[in-house]
Amino acid sequence: MPVLVYLVTGFLDSGKTSLIKETLMDKEFNHGEKNLIISFEQGEVEYEEAFLKQTNSEVVYVDDVELFTEELMHEYDTVYQPKTVIIEFNGLSNVTEFVQRKMIPGWMIVQVLTTIDASTFNVYIANMKSIIYEQIRYSDLIICNRCNEDTDLDYMRRNLKACNMACQIVYEDEQNNIIPFNPSKLVFKEEDGMIHVKDEDFGLWYMDALDHPEHYENKRIRIKGMYASKIDGYKKSFVLGRYAMVCCADDTALIGLTVTGVKLDELTLHQWVSVEGVIHLVDAEHGKVCVLYAEKIYHDHPIENPFVYFS
Repeated sequence: MPVLVYLVTGFLDSGKTSLIKETLMDKEFNHGEKNLIISFEQGEVEYEEAFLKQTNSEVVYVDDVELFTEELMHEYDTVYQPKTVIIEFNGLSNVTEFVQRKMIPGWMIVQVLTTIDASTFNVYIANMKSIIYEQIRYSDLIICNRCNEDTDLDYMRRNLKACNMACQIVYEDEQNNIIPFNPSKLVFKEEDGMIHVKDEDFGLWYMDALDHPEHYENKRIRIKGMYASKIDGYKKSFVLGRYAMVCCADDTALIGLTVTGVKLDELTLHQWVSVEGVIHLVDAEHGKVCVLYAEKIYHDHPIENPFVYFS
């Protein structure tokens, strides 16, 4: 049986230790087999001896990620013989290098979890976005804790999804109760029978269409973007896209909308166009997605700032 490795990322005192303790106390997760906690930093919350005994866990502290070698993993595997390993990662260390690092045979990273302190999120996203991006780019689950009535959940979601579109996000209040997420009402409304997506709102519209495609079923829309790529196997379809700046101008990700019903031989790759048409929903791997059935397409000028923002 493989040793299941869980990687927990987040800034110091963002709730990583508390999350790990709550998880190991959960009998649906912990069936009494040996657990090993490998911690790369120590915050205010500690792993008490009583807790370790109750959860059949051991904890080891490693001062530097570079010291976490294959030899050390083999040593821990031999000494502790764990069935589950939970790694409490250092908030300022490089997650990419760690994820790409080779685990020893039998050890397998099965999930990456990230804790975020909602009370400090606005400051960090404004001043340390590249570090937040590095922390969450591989996250399967993000837990935004310490939310209160003043927390802008929409704002957090837009920024987190810009960095990691596939992640699941959970919100908790200051008592660790889960907060249901109720997205804002539709802000893109029809004018004269058509939704006009402004250049600066491309990212917000894209995120709403991704989360709530039903908002736009059978709606007429006009939107501007770049002929970003062809779609293999389709002669009349392409991706209308823009680049989202996830942390800096050197680190971007293409986001786009499928457009169909066009003559590709009249377009040039990377050319800017405006498209009018009707949105229809089609089945995709993860549910319904919006596809724009084009009625009119216009050659257009590139916008001054081509990057997409989600706030």
